[in-house]
Amino acid sequence: MRDGRLSGVLDWADAGTGPARLDIEGLAVAVGAQQALTVAASAGAEPVEAELGVLLARCRTTLRLAALRRGEPSGPGPLLARQWRLAWAGTSAQDDGGR
Repeated sequence: MRDGRLSGVLDWADAGTGPARLDIEGLAVAVGAQQALTVAASAGAEPVEAELGVLLARCRTTLRLAALRRGEPSGPGPLLARQWRLAWAGTSAQDDGGR
């Protein structure tokens, strides 16, 4: 940032355009659902788009954990369990611990 304006981008590897819900999904598994909703609101995302992002995070982490438990390659178990807990944080499902 320079004078309040973007002056450069360091990494374009995951750059793309698309609905905000995809970015919010990533936030939900990285910092938690509530924090993702807070960031989305402060960035001006529509509430329905933010909720869809959290829903995507919850669905995809659940599906990936289920696949892992069936023996299918889905990623490292501890990471998936952590992402699941973050996506479901603040709900009664969180108490399950991703099991």
